[in-house]
Amino acid sequence: MVQLVLCFVWTLRGHLNGMMSVLLVLLCHFRSFSNW
Repeated sequence: MVQLVLCFVWTLRGHLNGMMSVLLVLLCHFRSFSNW
């Protein structure tokens, strides 16, 4: 049971890191595109 929860938290953290990376890349592209 503990391993299942750890696995779930690990995957969730991985997905959050992935979304944060995508958001940062999009933000950088948007900022360079609008010349802020």
